[in-house]
Amino acid sequence: MGRSTFVAVLVVVILALGALFVVQNSARTTQLSFDLGAAAWQLERPVSIPALIGICFGAGLLLGGSWGGIRVLRLSSRVRQLEQQATLSSFATSSSSATAVKNKDPGSW
Repeated sequence: MGRSTFVAVLVVVILALGALFVVQNSARTTQLSFDLGAAAWQLERPVSIPALIGICFGAGLLLGGSWGGIRVLRLSSRVRQLEQQATLSSFATSSSSATAVKNKDPGSW
């Protein structure tokens, strides 16, 4: 069994377990509230547990993905900057070597 087959089977098993959880717990609900001590809020209607878990999972993916995307953009900018520095550095080195070879007396070898 190859690596891609193993990953595919693992994804199918995880999706099947998630679907089973949703089916078994779709009738369960919870009342959400947010209490700061000085102020408190409460939803008017209870929220389904699978929906709550899905919302939290999606929010985590969104926050993690945006943080990772910002990091990728910052690192790609740094890579471009270092590539430009390397190009300028290699150009300066090659032009100084060419100048040194031009100025060298052929009979001094």
